[in-house]
Amino acid sequence: MSVDNEDAGAIGAHHLIDLGHKDLLIAASSLSLANIRQRCSGATEAMRSRGLPGPAIVELGFSIDEASARLSKWFNENPPPTAIQALTNFTTLSVLTTLAERGLRMPRDMSLIGFDDYAWMRARATPLTAIFQPVRDMGRALWDTLSARITGDLSPAKHVLLPCEIRVRASTGPVHNSHPATHPTQEAFPRPAGMAVR
Repeated sequence: MSVDNEDAGAIGAHHLIDLGHKDLLIAASSLSLANIRQRCSGATEAMRSRGLPGPAIVELGFSIDEASARLSKWFNENPPPTAIQALTNFTTLSVLTTLAERGLRMPRDMSLIGFDDYAWMRARATPLTAIFQPVRDMGRALWDTLSARITGDLSPAKHVLLPCEIRVRASTGPVHNSHPATHPTQEAFPRPAGMAVR
């Protein structure tokens, strides 16, 4: 029993593509994790199926300070994306930290899709579009399977993939004409004065 991680990655990418985004950054924790690789694969396939190159992917690790530093470093060394798709609750927080440090506004400067749809993602001045995992459905399905086994069900085990869904809010929008990606001669994401990159 698990969620369909490839579909979770794909539905976020399709939403951004439908808004006109072609330069997508995936904020992953670690590609050593199977579910993260599957979400990246889903987003990549979604873009390629629409005739676009695959997204850029940055691994942020599992420390909030390290993640913010890695993301800032990536911004300083690469052309700016118009949208970011975070693949976990943690990477969502890391992206928000970096955007705040750089004074970037959602969705005017950057669209963002979060992951897991925790309550705090809605309790913001700019509520986050997020991928929702059907945690209750997973728990109910697991309990039903266990209950059946307890009462003597001997049918072969089967792997069930549950779909995720996207909950669209204010953090995603069409590409804005003033976004740095539309003006390639501008410095991409300049650092605030005194900000060090570790």
